[in-house]
This record gives sequence, structure tokens and C-alpha cells, in this order.
Amino acid sequence: QRRNTLVIFVSDNGGTINTYSNNAPLNGWKYMFGEGGIRIPMLVSMPGALPENRVNKTALVSTMDIFPTVAELTGTRLPSNLDGLSLLPLLRGERETHHDWLAWAQNRDQWVIRKGKWKLTNKVGWTHRDFALAPNGDVIPVAEDYSYPEEPQLFDLESDIGEATNLIKQRPEIAAELRAIHKGWNQEMPGPLTSKGEPKKKRKRKARK
Repeated sequence: QRRNTLVIFVSDNGGTINTYSNNAPLNGWKYMFGEGGIRIPMLVSMPGALPENRVNKTALVSTMDIFPTVAELTGTRLPSNLDGLSLLPLLRGERETHHDWLAWAQNRDQWVIRKGKWKLTNKVGWTHRDFALAPNGDVIPVAEDYSYPEEPQLFDLESDIGEATNLIKQRPEIAAELRAIHKGWNQEMPGPLTSKGEPKKKRKRKARK
């Protein structure tokens, strides 16, 4: 039964600053768009169907890929317009890459696009009280608050996993390419939906007498 059971272990986000997590060498914490907030571990096991002891540190995958993976394993037919992709070809070693790019967004203005080694941020600044554990186990506030920059940033995560060097001025062509990807993705987004899956109608304000 174990050999025929798919087990997926995944975190929903990086460690939070409130519990003194150490996400090093990644930058940032839960709630933030830094790699410390959005890059997470994923372990997949099904000994009877998938190779064991394989590690892939470069493919872009997402939790939205879990649903189509299970669907393919069970022979379930899916719509063609899902954002998620089945992980089976990647897990079986049939390919080493997965998504060409991924997007994260808080709203229309606050977003991140990741393509290959490049990551572009837009208005994702965050400031939070920082804490640490003293040798005696007490919680102590750090002198300075932690801040993730507000201004647009471009990082080469292959050589700068800690997001220390903003390359947006040195590589404007990469930033323009990623902005174009976001624009196309953003145009596909329907906006807030009702519980029935319909776009919300804007309320008309009554004129005051």
C-alpha cells in the first residue's frame, strides 16, 4: 500500500520572523516576497511509481502543480487552462525543467515574476519588527527593524541567492522582459470573484442629498 500511495510534504511559506526563524541564506520571512518567504521545500514519494533519491534544485515548481499531478496519476481529465502542471515528467526524470516562469502577487501593483535565474519585484516593500533569541533563551528585539525594499528590484538568484545586489539598472532588458510577462499574465486575471465564481460588480454610490 505504501508503494502505491503518493506522499507530498510541502511548506506553505518560509519561516516567520515572529518565531525567530532563520531562513538563511534566503532573504526575508513569511508574508514577504523575499526568497525566505516564497521559496519552500517540497518532497514527493511514491516508491512503486516514482524514482527514489532524485534531487532537483533548479526547476520552478509550485503547490498549484499538486492537483494536476494527482489527476494524472488517477487518470482524471482536466481542463486545458490550468496554471498548474503535472510534476510526473519532472519526478520521473523525463525532463529537468518545469514552468518557464512563475508569478506571485498581492494585488495588481505588488507582484513578483521569476523566470529561470531572474527575479523581478514590484512595490513589494515590507517592514517588520525583528527579534532574536538571547543565549539565556529570552526574546530580545533587534536594534533595527527588518525591511524588504519597496523599489523595483532585479536579482540573479543563481549567483545571489540572498538578494543582496539589485541589477535593475545594469540589466534593463531583463527587467523589461519580465514586466512584459507580468503584463500578459495580469491581463488574464479576472479580478475578485463572488462565491459563485462571477466577477464582483462595482457598487453604485448613492448621491447624498
